[in-house]
Amino acid sequence: MPKTQMKIEGELRSGSPARADIRVFDIIGDPWDGVTDKQFAQMLDDLGDVDRIDVTINSQGGVAMDALAMFNMLVEHPARVNINVIGGALSAASILMLAGDTRRIADNAFVMIHRAWTLAIGNADELIARANMLKTIDSSITDTYANRTNLTAEEIPALLDAETWYTAAEAVDAGFATEKGDAVKAAASFDITDFRNTPQRLIALNTTPPAKPKAKKKEPNMPTDTTPKAATPTEIRTACPGATAEFVLNEIERGSTTEQSVQAYATVLAESNAAKDAEILKLKADAEKATAAAAKNKGAKPGAPVIDDPDAVVTIGNARAQWLAHIDAKLGGPRKLNRSDAVRAVNKENPGLREQMLRETPTVH
Repeated sequence: MPKTQMKIEGELRSGSPARADIRVFDIIGDPWDGVTDKQFAQMLDDLGDVDRIDVTINSQGGVAMDALAMFNMLVEHPARVNINVIGGALSAASILMLAGDTRRIADNAFVMIHRAWTLAIGNADELIARANMLKTIDSSITDTYANRTNLTAEEIPALLDAETWYTAAEAVDAGFATEKGDAVKAAASFDITDFRNTPQRLIALNTTPPAKPKAKKKEPNMPTDTTPKAATPTEIRTACPGATAEFVLNEIERGSTTEQSVQAYATVLAESNAAKDAEILKLKADAEKATAAAAKNKGAKPGAPVIDDPDAVVTIGNARAQWLAHIDAKLGGPRKLNRSDAVRAVNKENPGLREQMLRETPTVH
């Protein structure tokens, strides 16, 4: 059968018994840059009746829910399933590899497991619901590992918390793989430093997964896809240091490239700086106005509030002095209130003023 348009490939092999090859070389759960559970199910249907399925994996993982669904599809399939990890079975891909009746791992390949995580925005109830969902996924992952490896349900949570990496030999000992194969020539196909606990020996030795097979050469006159590629969350966070999770999520939803995200972030920073500059200018103007008022009222009784405008709201360092200033403003205002009425008016207009104990530089505004 022809290869799919996804970054997963499946094809039938001639011979008896009927055999199919599936290659998973990218992100699980990504409909544009990998494969979803729905696409995987369609591909299995397209393969038809086969007696043997050989699955080759080199994947950084992806969406745990999709990986669990794909795992169950292979486990329930009547064909014998053989897994071959030639580079990395990281994160969600470590779930998929456990679907094999046999699980072979190259001598220089590796496996990584960790807790489920996500990006989220919303109110408190929505975030709590998302956190509970992650706990449920962690529980399903734990059950799958406990049922298919040599690990116990009691020790798995700590291994997930630590983001645990396994060499080929360690993966066999832990039961993720049933056998170890020969080493495969290593060449990077994804960045293992995206994870927080990548072993330094893997980085130093450049023990990265083998390169993906080269795509077939396009026929002459075939139009080339020049559509800009949307940036990943890691690329956006790297290019826009200090960006909030909400900004990153908005850029992902927009399908922004790295360059577009950088431009958007520059605009956000410029608007923030402009607002800060305006506030600074306002404070300076208030201070200058207060200084001018103080000069004009030079000779006033010490401690008395400085009022240039009878209707001004005066902010001074002492709450009582501020309260008295409001009363004096009422007494000298156009309504010519008596003191009792002025006190009642100030208390009504400024509830809680007498409880204010902040000390601020005298300003008039």
